[in-house]
Amino acid sequence: MGMSEPKRIGFIGCGNMGEAIMRRLLESGIVVASNVDVAIRSAERQSYLRDTYHINIAPIETVAQVAEFIFLAVKPQQLTDLPVFSVKPGAIVISVLAGTTVEKLKAHFHGAQIVRTMPNLGYTVGNSVTGVFFDNLISWQQTQQEYVQQLLSTGGVTIDVDDEDKLNAITAVAGSGPAYFYWFAERIAESAKNLGFNDIDAQNIAREVLIGAAEVLKANPDTTLSEWRERVTSKGGTTEAALNVLNVSTVDSVIADALEAARNRSRELSS
Repeated sequence: MGMSEPKRIGFIGCGNMGEAIMRRLLESGIVVASNVDVAIRSAERQSYLRDTYHINIAPIETVAQVAEFIFLAVKPQQLTDLPVFSVKPGAIVISVLAGTTVEKLKAHFHGAQIVRTMPNLGYTVGNSVTGVFFDNLISWQQTQQEYVQQLLSTGGVTIDVDDEDKLNAITAVAGSGPAYFYWFAERIAESAKNLGFNDIDAQNIAREVLIGAAEVLKANPDTTLSEWRERVTSKGGTTEAALNVLNVSTVDSVIADALEAARNRSRELSS
């Protein structure tokens, strides 16, 4: 199928993540509002989305029948409340539901081709790392896969995984990832207070250091994390004194254990 003519995009459910995806699609111009159909229950939310984005509010059956690409963005536990739908032939359902297998999704959307995704908080600002798994029991046209990637890359970078279980690893590293950096920044802020700064200054220092470090990485994509660390660390200086303490601690194995625990929990929730 040619990808030049505008596609009809549907949303079933449209909470925070659904709205972030929709907003990025509309802002990028890849999709026009008149071609977006959204099915959600709350009348208040319907008005908000219609007034804010000028998309169409439609019954869920209509979305299932007209959309060529359907973003499934209900809460995972709400999936069981949805009736079983037949979609138009060749329609692609892109699920953002954590822990919900392709097999479960196929049972709800007859005839659909299923893509599972795991976006993260960065989507709202176009800096998500989104894991993408294309149901590998069917053969995909390259144009279909490319278009799905194009839709999702409006929110940041996409990482293809060839095995559904790897989505659990993406969840642990990227899905939960922002919280790890916030946690570390909190520790920095606490330590700054111990060195005599007040609460507000300590928070601001930690926040701005995190943002500044991230912006430097963003502006220099070819320089590795290690290279940046080395540039900030002069021989015999203050940074080296701090890193020496970090390096002799068990922080490495603690981080490895933490990510493994997140991956294992993701597996448990999926089964």
